[in-house]
Amino acid sequence: MAVVREKLSTSWLRRLHLEEGWLSFVLLLLAVMTVVWSLQTAHWVAGSEILSTTALLGFAVGFVLARTRFVPAILAHSFMLSVGLVLVGLLIFPYTDQRFDEWYYKMGNAVQRVARWLASAFQGRNISDELVGLVGLAFLSWALAYISAWMLFRRHTVWWSISPPLVVLLLNLAYNPPNALVNFAIFLIAALFLVIRFNVFENHERWSRSRLYVKPGILYWTLGLGFTITFLLLAIAFAAPNSTEFKPLQNIFEQVSAPFQNIQNGVNSFFSAPNGGEKRVGRLNTGFNTFNKSFTIGGPIYLSNDPILRVKGTDPSYLQAAVMDQYDGKGWIATYQDVPDSKELIFPQLSLGVDQRLPTSPYTGRFENTLDIVPLQSGIGTLFTGGDTVSTNRNTLLAFHWEKTVIRANLTQIQSKEVGKDVNGRARILLVDTITNKPIPPDLLPLVRLLRDANTMPGFIEVRPIGEDATIRVGIGGVFNNGTAKRLTDGTIQLQSGNWIIRLDGAESPNFTHVWAKRADNTIGDIEYPLIARGNGVFSFGQSTSGATRQDFETTSISKDIKAELDLLVKAPFPSKADYSIANGVPNFLAYEGYQPNYDDLLAVTASVVPSSGDSYRTVALRYRADEQALRTVSTTTPATRGRTAIDPQYPDWVKERYLPLPNTVPQRVKDLAKQLTAGKTNDYDKAKAIEAYLRTLKYNLQSGFTPEGRDAVDYLLFDSKEGYCVHFSTAFTVMMRSVGVPSRVVTGFVGGEADKQNGGYLVRASASHAWPQVFFSGIGWVNFEPTPAYSPIVRPADPASVSPLPTPTPEVTVAPTPTATSLAPAATTAAPNPTGSANSGSTSTVANAQGTQDSFQIPFWVYLIVTLLIATAAIYFGFKLWYRRQFVLNDTSPRAVYARLLITARKAGLPNRQTMTPYEYSRFLSSYLPEASNSLEQLTSRYVRDRYSRQGEAQVTTLEHAPETEVSGAWQAYMQTLLTFRKQRLLERLTPRFMQKHK
Repeated sequence: MAVVREKLSTSWLRRLHLEEGWLSFVLLLLAVMTVVWSLQTAHWVAGSEILSTTALLGFAVGFVLARTRFVPAILAHSFMLSVGLVLVGLLIFPYTDQRFDEWYYKMGNAVQRVARWLASAFQGRNISDELVGLVGLAFLSWALAYISAWMLFRRHTVWWSISPPLVVLLLNLAYNPPNALVNFAIFLIAALFLVIRFNVFENHERWSRSRLYVKPGILYWTLGLGFTITFLLLAIAFAAPNSTEFKPLQNIFEQVSAPFQNIQNGVNSFFSAPNGGEKRVGRLNTGFNTFNKSFTIGGPIYLSNDPILRVKGTDPSYLQAAVMDQYDGKGWIATYQDVPDSKELIFPQLSLGVDQRLPTSPYTGRFENTLDIVPLQSGIGTLFTGGDTVSTNRNTLLAFHWEKTVIRANLTQIQSKEVGKDVNGRARILLVDTITNKPIPPDLLPLVRLLRDANTMPGFIEVRPIGEDATIRVGIGGVFNNGTAKRLTDGTIQLQSGNWIIRLDGAESPNFTHVWAKRADNTIGDIEYPLIARGNGVFSFGQSTSGATRQDFETTSISKDIKAELDLLVKAPFPSKADYSIANGVPNFLAYEGYQPNYDDLLAVTASVVPSSGDSYRTVALRYRADEQALRTVSTTTPATRGRTAIDPQYPDWVKERYLPLPNTVPQRVKDLAKQLTAGKTNDYDKAKAIEAYLRTLKYNLQSGFTPEGRDAVDYLLFDSKEGYCVHFSTAFTVMMRSVGVPSRVVTGFVGGEADKQNGGYLVRASASHAWPQVFFSGIGWVNFEPTPAYSPIVRPADPASVSPLPTPTPEVTVAPTPTATSLAPAATTAAPNPTGSANSGSTSTVANAQGTQDSFQIPFWVYLIVTLLIATAAIYFGFKLWYRRQFVLNDTSPRAVYARLLITARKAGLPNRQTMTPYEYSRFLSSYLPEASNSLEQLTSRYVRDRYSRQGEAQVTTLEHAPETEVSGAWQAYMQTLLTFRKQRLLERLTPRFMQKHK
């Protein structure tokens, strides 16, 4: 029975034996799961917790099928696809549409949504569906785990097993998910160990097939060496200078990273419309510091200290990247693409030429903020500005909100009107529809101006030739004038009728075919009219004195220009209708209904061609710099009194429609808290300061957790966690301000930087990424506020007399002030830094002093270098000592193992064995170079010969009687001592110059 149990135990052990090693299994599983955990913690979609389950099951299926050698690959892969689809369908079941009761209805709806998403994706339409995203991520995790297991345990290709997870990890890390650095470090360590372990396995297999001796413990020795190499690589990676700080390294980095950038661009292009078009994109599951046109309020975030921008200019604080208008309880979206009542159409971005200026609003208290910006990393397409963009020196794409515009007015009701002054104090004159009191949109101005010109021109012209002259009758606005046109020296026949000069070509007399009219003051150039013969020698434009018809008018030269403008409006990629009507032979009424870009509501500016690292650009923007008194004055609410109604601040319609709505996810207690904080405040500015002061009492923490499912982010911050970072505080501020009826929005970008003594200006690092709120004030525009506790509050002058001149230009290198902090990344502390806001611009914290105590000291690079060298020196020293001691230790004292090690050590010393030598001949050969070890060599060789060539029993007796273990160890130590001395002498001889060597 004992023999049977032993055989059964041996068979089970053999079944559990894994030739590639269970360590390889564990390392590969750890690498794959690290990638999946990275996707899972990024919270791309709700329900991402199922990714771990799908990955584990996919890895198990891949491992089992790979180990089942009789299953062909095509059958295994087919099984993987079918089982994967079924498994993903079961796991996503709780996240399907719960309006259906039966399971088959739920699954059918899910299949329809996936099919609809695929069709929409390839047709360039809406692709925002979280359920589809969950299906895609779940199947990706399943397939990724299966492929990795298959490639390692069936194909034995370790690099192909870790390459797909690495690509997915890098693509995910490009969007800066939580714990990005930790996930990458774990994957790197597991992958390097796996490569080392699998190489040992492959070499072991090859050595075994060649019947070569394998040194015991080689696996642990190589793993220890691999751990040391991995540690040194990670230390060097952290201590090395950033690629942007070292130009040669930067060039190498850009070349190496180009293939990965292409892969990432290819993935991103799948979510972009073909042929350069656009798609509607919902809220992305990325952090605010990616500066996309949407973001999710995430959990813990890591902000690196890498340099991003170098900035010079008037006021480089608060560099604006993107504006968000729609809050959905979990994050923010810039809804510039959305066409009302349409799921098919989207509004495009508009092109802006080099140095082309946008129409600016007539807001007061603003100054032009000009910045010269140099990106220090490639691939940054967003152009950063110091406020509301006016112009750039690059071709750009502008993301505007579009407004529905309806104009139904007589042309006489569209009049010029002064609507304010520009930044230089000059009066601003706009064409205004006096019926609605709204300015004419800039894109309609060419059409309106042409129609207004045509409205004043003659609507009827009659010509009667008289010899060389002619009698001309002109009808303008229903009033008719007669006159005799005289022939001039240039051959033309002219008549001035009121403000118009009518001209005929004398060469056509007496059969005139055309007549020209122009304003006497040359404000309207020649308008060409065709003349029709009416009989009895009469030629006219228009059949009767009531004026020309629409058909007659369309034959004039000015009508062709009007038609061209109408075509531009009607052929736009969204619904638009424009037309005019005729009275007295000329246009008198404009009817327009369509969408026009709101130039006051610009959300983001991106370069048409992404600037490369070191390629500078210039932006001009407007920023508010007035005083607190002005903000209070324009936003004061007059309370209701006897005989009077309450008067609230007047906001434009587009401001109220877009920057006041809140989702249903915001609980009533959030709104009640906002009302409580602003009770008794009679103006928007004091309301904003009250909410700002409250939020600054909460805790700042970059490692704050995610908002639980089913909870509103602001509600969770205010009443549960009471901690967060900039995006939490700016969102809470905006939501609370909107709840009390004050338009607000969230802006992302950078806040300030550190003085760049080498190049001048300021250096902006990734740690300066920031989100802050803006409040709209009538007649002034958008104004920055700072509710984040770890940043200095914005300090403004109290009244107009305290407003300082414009900020001085960027300091040169020789006079650059010494900053009190090296970065503007907020410190993870509860206490806010001392307020050091600038009163100059009225909108900035100090440029170089918003850093908390945690990051107030920057360790120089040379300190990292010295520490790394010391660690490397110590590692080499102690490693050498350990290696030296191990040379004298015999883990295996069997004759064959000792002799095999003797051959290896002698070969490494430059004394290899020759195939023609017997063991004793080789022993005498070694003794000629190592005379002090001749006895030891003879003893070790004799043991090997007896064990190798004697009968088994006799060899064992002889070995035990004549060569005890202590004697073998002594002989080995004497041999190694002599061999190491010989190797040292040989090394010194090779390192010594020839002219210093002694020649015999």
